[in-house]
Amino acid sequence: MCGENISQQHKLMVADFSIQKGTKGKRKSNPKVKWWKLEKAENVELTSSFKENVLREIKLEDDVNDWWELNSKAILRHGEENLGKTSGKGPPKDNENWWWNEDTQDKIKKKKESQKTYGKHRTEETSKHIKTETVTKQQVARANAAAFSDL
Repeated sequence: MCGENISQQHKLMVADFSIQKGTKGKRKSNPKVKWWKLEKAENVELTSSFKENVLREIKLEDDVNDWWELNSKAILRHGEENLGKTSGKGPPKDNENWWWNEDTQDKIKKKKESQKTYGKHRTEETSKHIKTETVTKQQVARANAAAFSDL
């Protein structure tokens, strides 16, 4: 500190700091049983087989805690076997796409399908893929403008 007087009650302190920027890691969650499959109407066979398997294995016990432990394990085991489990990678990132209407969602699905075929056959599908991407970008821009013009 050039040019400043330092009295005896103050002491000069020099320090080097290195602050690391925190990295945002991937979300991790535990694999979960896909219970929502029981609610869907098209899974009637799956629902009935799950019910039959669980009812076959449920037992009546005198002690409530023993009954709960045995039956909950049976239900979880049959849920994992019949319904399956999630990957445990967690939910997808929060994309702000609440403003997508049905037409925009259809265009994006077509774009994703086009991307898959483009990845397999690059030379044959190039012009079709580029056109699909362009149309999708235009549709998303229109939907975005319409959604945010009201705000």
